[in-house]
Amino acid sequence: MDPGSTLRLRRVTGLAAVAWAIAAIGYSVSILFVAPDDLALPLRCSVAGTRALVEWSTPEAQNAGVQRGDRILSIDGIPMSSVLREGVGFLEPGSANRYAIEKPDGRVLVVDLAPAPASFHRRPGQTLLHVALLCVAALYLGAGGVVWWSRHERADAWAFMLFCSMMAADVASSPRLDLAPWSFPRVLANLPLLGASAFHLFSSYPIEPNWIVRHRRIRALPYLAALVLVPLVLFAGAFGDAGAAVVYESAFFFGTGLAVASLAIPLMERRRAYDAGIGARTDIMILAATLSLLPA
Repeated sequence: MDPGSTLRLRRVTGLAAVAWAIAAIGYSVSILFVAPDDLALPLRCSVAGTRALVEWSTPEAQNAGVQRGDRILSIDGIPMSSVLREGVGFLEPGSANRYAIEKPDGRVLVVDLAPAPASFHRRPGQTLLHVALLCVAALYLGAGGVVWWSRHERADAWAFMLFCSMMAADVASSPRLDLAPWSFPRVLANLPLLGASAFHLFSSYPIEPNWIVRHRRIRALPYLAALVLVPLVLFAGAFGDAGAAVVYESAFFFGTGLAVASLAIPLMERRRAYDAGIGARTDIMILAATLSLLPA
């Protein structure tokens, strides 16, 4: 590819990544303005991978035996992954829904619970945490933008921009996955892109491994896999509940696994980096990368 085409490719993909991150931040901001009298699930859940776990619940749910750490399997027979994808528009005032809850020992508890007002989920500090995560997302996007703008001709600046954009989208989308439709699949769709951009960045900076120098096209393979997984995740509902579960699990383990495995690249190149006089820079990169991937 000639230099002009390379710069155009970087510009298009960089702008697409920025747009993806801005959309995630904007959508997350909109969740802050959900009316307090809107209906919500009587179970405040967090999503660990593809599992919805109870954080807290209404007194009615507690009296029925629901506890922190229980896994929500389904609501009215609809798998929780589908509920997280489609939202809670099926909730009606004064009408109870049937919840299947898996206890830590494997027992399944079936309970009928009435919806809760959205204000029930707004515990002290939750909104502050949400805003703080939005600020972190904006910092990621800003840092990536500044580096890319000032060094747009460098390949590692492009890789840094892509990684920061995916991190911004991930951090911004993480609050209240159970409240807004499509938040859950967007997070899962972002993970393969995050993994691919992590591999891209950590194989580019601060030192490029010899095996990458010999075969630079290897960097494209994770992106190709991500381009397959992203639409599959976004349209997983077309594959039925069982098929959607497989797609979600695949995207989750591919993205997180690749991101974590990519940390091994600067670790393996640490000796070469010290020999080249950039050992301290490499150590800082390893520490920063490890801290960055903790929220993912």
